Amino acid sequence: MVKSVNLGISKNAEVFQVVEESKKQVALFFSAKMNVLSVRFDENFNVIDSLKSEKPSKDYDDIVGYSVSGNKYYTYWSSPNGKELLSQCFDFDAKNVTSKPFSIALKNEKIIKKITVNNVFYIVTILKSTGLLSFYVIKDGVFEKKTVNLTSKRFLDRNDEVTTLWDIFSSSTYYEAPYSFQTISTETPPSLALSANKHKIYAFGNKLMFTLDDNRRFTQTFTIDLNDFSVTSKIFVQPSFPEDVKITEDNGQGSSYSYDSNSFFLNDKMVQLKTNADFMKLSIKDLEGKEMKGLLINHQEISFKNSDIMQENGSVKALVSWINQASCFEK
Repeated sequence: MVKSVNLGISKNAEVFQVVEESKKQVALFFSAKMNVLSVRFDENFNVIDSLKSEKPSKDYDDIVGYSVSGNKYYTYWSSPNGKELLSQCFDFDAKNVTSKPFSIALKNEKIIKKITVNNVFYIVTILKSTGLLSFYVIKDGVFEKKTVNLTSKRFLDRNDEVTTLWDIFSSSTYYEAPYSFQTISTETPPSLALSANKHKIYAFGNKLMFTLDDNRRFTQTFTIDLNDFSVTSKIFVQPSFPEDVKITEDNGQGSSYSYDSNSFFLNDKMVQLKTNADFMKLSIKDLEGKEMKGLLINHQEISFKNSDIMQENGSVKALVSWINQASCFEK
């Protein structure tokens, strides 16, 4: 035990955290049954100050994001359908808490991401059957909407057919829901289960990079500059095997590559992985798509695969369920 602080919080309270590396501070928001307590800590976990407010009405069920401006901390509560937001501003200079509601007219739109980048909160949506993305931006308690048109960009589906961004976003796997993107943090390494998602989003600088690995021959990416909402797109060709052949699907509706593939963006490098029953190919490329390093592994027995399972917490049933969800990155 390094530090112990008694805040008198209910054991059933939920907590939401805001980490500020530049200030070396963390703010914790404890949501109890009747109120919300916000406490700021310094880098040594000493309490700086705190504020308490009434909990929003039951029309809002969860904190979905935050933004920070100086010593004003905004938490954003969402209604179950995502169309109504409530901003709670914890002003540590004025020592008060104020609230402000927002309404989002999501007509024929689906929310694909709620994310905070550089202390600004964004809700990203896509318009039905199009390549139009909307960014609902909330900063300093001010709400505005920006639109990014990706209709002219070329996207390929699993069967190498040109399709809309909407069709790609609406696709799903047995462990990925439609219209969802997995946020990959640059601060802490994500688990294998999160890395296995085909749709990922990375925040670096003031940009958002979206990566799509639905197509088995390419990693398709597009990057949004949040300063001016300009867009750039790029395709990274997946590595090939010695015998890269196609197979006909059982339903007779065209063909599909027999391999599974995925990607991971790390330290300005694109890491791509392709596997089948006989081979695994790992490729590391620069931002121009030039391969810097490649590794090909042939089919071989794994000597430790039948070793004893070392388990802490949970159950064998839960472990087996997690393993069954494994995709490309767990192979």
